[in-house]
Amino acid sequence: MQIFLGWSLVTAGALVGQNCLHGIDLLGPGLALCLRQGWRRNAIWPALVWMVIQEGVGNLPFGSALLLYSGVPVLFFGLKWGLDPAAWIFTVLLAFSATVWEGSVLHLFLSLQSLPTTLAGGWERFLLQFFAYVLIMTVGSLIVKKVS
Repeated sequence: MQIFLGWSLVTAGALVGQNCLHGIDLLGPGLALCLRQGWRRNAIWPALVWMVIQEGVGNLPFGSALLLYSGVPVLFFGLKWGLDPAAWIFTVLLAFSATVWEGSVLHLFLSLQSLPTTLAGGWERFLLQFFAYVLIMTVGSLIVKKVS
């Protein structure tokens, strides 16, 4: 019950944060944090719920959230193959690659709908998303260490 309550609070906080930050994804960095902490089994169900939520509330075609959130574990394990997940360079490279991945997915699905790709945002959105990944992964890891 505590795990369910905890994930519900994290999900609610991330969705409120996304609303306040005008679409900056906070669930992807949460998924990356779960993978970094080794919570693979505990991350599967929330990730599936997050995909359904993003598919339901978003205005992009079906599959964009699936493609977006399936890319985070692929990037994580690809980087883990050569780097230690606890290293700062791992965090920076994962944040950068996940941000580029998200921008690519957004541009792809916007162009498939014949919408202007400027809706995906410019450098400001890219930097905000990058710092969201770095901040959530770093602060989240520190909080987990303090609590454990």
